Amino acid sequence: MSFEDPILETISLTKVYPPRRKDLRSPRDLWDKITGREGGNPVTALRNFDLRVGRQEVFGLVGPNGAGKTTLCKILNALVLPTSGSAKIDGLDVVTEHGQICRRVFPLFGGETDMWGIFAGRLNILKNLRFVARIWRVPPAEIENRIRHSLDVLRLDDKKDEWYQKLSAGEKQKAWLACMMTVKPRLALLDEPTIKLDVGTRRQFYDILRDELRDESGSSIFLTTHNLHEAEVLCDRVGIINKGRLVAVDRPANLKRYVTQERQTTILVKRDQVKLDLVLKDLGRMDAVSHSEILDSEAEDADVIHGCCKLDIHLDKVAGDFQEVIDVLNRHDIRVLTVWTKEVSLEDAFLKLTEEVEQEPEEGS
Repeated sequence: MSFEDPILETISLTKVYPPRRKDLRSPRDLWDKITGREGGNPVTALRNFDLRVGRQEVFGLVGPNGAGKTTLCKILNALVLPTSGSAKIDGLDVVTEHGQICRRVFPLFGGETDMWGIFAGRLNILKNLRFVARIWRVPPAEIENRIRHSLDVLRLDDKKDEWYQKLSAGEKQKAWLACMMTVKPRLALLDEPTIKLDVGTRRQFYDILRDELRDESGSSIFLTTHNLHEAEVLCDRVGIINKGRLVAVDRPANLKRYVTQERQTTILVKRDQVKLDLVLKDLGRMDAVSHSEILDSEAEDADVIHGCCKLDIHLDKVAGDFQEVIDVLNRHDIRVLTVWTKEVSLEDAFLKLTEEVEQEPEEGS
């Protein structure tokens, strides 16, 4: 990955939508419209958004609904014009030089199965793929081999003569993956590309992005997703966006370390209230223990057997030694039955970082 010559770069990218138009339900609404008094506030979808994506990088952008992910993808595809700032793909401006960019980029919007009508419903997959390959100027001598390979990898051989309109939503998604494999773009722009795929096809999709597109074809991949597990297992780096701002960018492992240095441990022990109260007092004196409590959920928790309870402990990863906790339990003759350790997930990092942004005051308030 090279960030000196990024495949994708945005600089202070900002998009502000005008106030939403009111429905004309009365003469008063019409008068307000004529006199410019409709009211409402502009909506800022992107705010000074700076990002660099390296060549042959799989970059994932995650964020809550309305955070600005789809607006960014539309700007990069020249479907929406930015209010200010700039965006470049392969060194070319997405607005003024989009004609040169088109054949270097392949877009895939997860909710858009017909992709603006490029695929003809009453043509089979094979003819549609040939048509797309010519639009993207794939060398004629390579078209048939690329199509054959993509259909074989995606297991669409038996569907190649089917009309596109007869395919299921998942099969249409696969057909667009076949397009990407045929075109071999410099950059694949994917907006929630797996929302209509089953588990098996989704895993196959991950392999295709990494092995076929990135490693073999040298493509770079930019995707947005709500699936945090997908971002963690697939992406080299992950960006978190909220309220149009890029909150954090790093490798998934680093984002998790940024959020917390604690390890949450749950211990199943024999219930003895008097002894456990003493254990909690001793644990409270330990600097490395930030939290300890008895989880009294015997009636509801399938992991808790009769006569037992759970002890929940948050221990600092650096300063804490779990053996010290076990020593405290042994000192009070508490029998340990099972230990569960929960490591911080990318979901924990996402929730914490977006929560921090939610708590910040709005600009101008």
